[in-house]
Amino acid sequence: MALYNEIQIGRINRFLQKYFAMKGGPPAPQLAADVTVALNLWNGVENKYLEGWNRFAGSFATVAQAANTSGIKIRNPPTSNVIAVLEQIAVQANLADSNVGVGHGASLTDYTTVPVLTATRLDPRGNPQPTLIVSQTSGAQSVAPFGATIDNVGVAAAIVNQRIPLIFEDFQAIPILPGDALQVGTSVNNQVLTVTLVWRERFLEDGERT
Repeated sequence: MALYNEIQIGRINRFLQKYFAMKGGPPAPQLAADVTVALNLWNGVENKYLEGWNRFAGSFATVAQAANTSGIKIRNPPTSNVIAVLEQIAVQANLADSNVGVGHGASLTDYTTVPVLTATRLDPRGNPQPTLIVSQTSGAQSVAPFGATIDNVGVAAAIVNQRIPLIFEDFQAIPILPGDALQVGTSVNNQVLTVTLVWRERFLEDGERT
């Protein structure tokens, strides 16, 4: 017999079963009849895998090119059926730059160099390799602007070669849906750009695909 307000998504129930080592059927098969929902599952990054998330991290650096700017992009393929959330972004430039731009929007292309991401997983219980693709400029290639500029970082001479974090709170995390990307790019030529990224991924639920 069908339940009233039956929950059709199994990801949260699986988390409860694994986290509490419960046996039997789903421990939370339905919502209450009135507005009594209390949903706070932030129990630490060690439990993200139990919630259906896989976490990854990497630090990526471009090669300086005399006549070209530098850029690093992280892209979610349009057919991935995965949602990603950027938890941390940090940039480092080896030359003073008045405008290291951060762009976000739709993208179907990658840059020439695509680093291997096999060793980027943070939790061995999850997928060994992410779905998202990281690419960076190389050779005679400059940054191609796309989407909306969501941040500009001024790298003054006093902070050259220093790590500059761009995300400080959980609510500043940036979702990347299928077909979208985030890019960090310099405005000064012949520059080594280093971008450190920490992100998590999970499959989209049925209700999230609309």
